[in-house]
This record gives sequence, C-alpha cells and structure tokens, in this order.
Amino acid sequence: MTELEKYQAFHQQIRRRKAEIPAELESLRQAGKEKTVTYKELLAEKLTVEAVLIRLRWAGLED
Repeated sequence: MTELEKYQAFHQQIRRRKAEIPAELESLRQAGKEKTVTYKELLAEKLTVEAVLIRLRWAGLED
C-alpha cells in the first residue's frame, strides 16, 4: 500500500466516523445515557474527528 493509498484510507475512515458518530450519540441520548463513559468518549471522538478535518481543510486536503 502506497503512502497515498494509506492517506486516502485514513481520510475515508475519518469522514465515515464523522457521519456515524451523531447517530450513535443520538441513540445514547434517546436511552438517557448522556452521562455514561461511552457517551463522553463518543463526544470526545467527535471533537477529535472534527479537529482532524479542520486541519486537513487548512492544508487544502479537505473540501
């Protein structure tokens, strides 16, 4: 796997997680589990994914 292919796979994974996390958070909210460790970890992951995408945008690598 080339460096470009590795980057593309990483980028797709980050975009996929950005799309998946809100539904997971909503599911936990509906179950009343906003104070669980899982919820907090997902929220932290959401912020991390968004930060990565912002950095990629600054570098001209994200739409």
